Amino acid sequence: MNTKEQLLQILHDVGINTDLDNELDLAEQFDSITFLSTVLELEAVFEIAIPDEYLNMQFFASVDHTVEILEQLMQDTLTRR
Repeated sequence: MNTKEQLLQILHDVGINTDLDNELDLAEQFDSITFLSTVLELEAVFEIAIPDEYLNMQFFASVDHTVEILEQLMQDTLTRR
């Protein structure tokens, strides 16, 4: 499963609808508990630490935007090891 497929599965598992006409509506579906649950699940699945500057709803501006950030964080994690 690629990064986007994993992200979509995680979002689906926490109850976020990703089948939207306008992806910009994605962030509007989060409440604080869902947001934190999703961040923790992303950190566990992708074995990354999401920095504080990404702990806001703009992290989920769109699926593609989130995938870009996740892939960058995974790359950063690999280069630090």
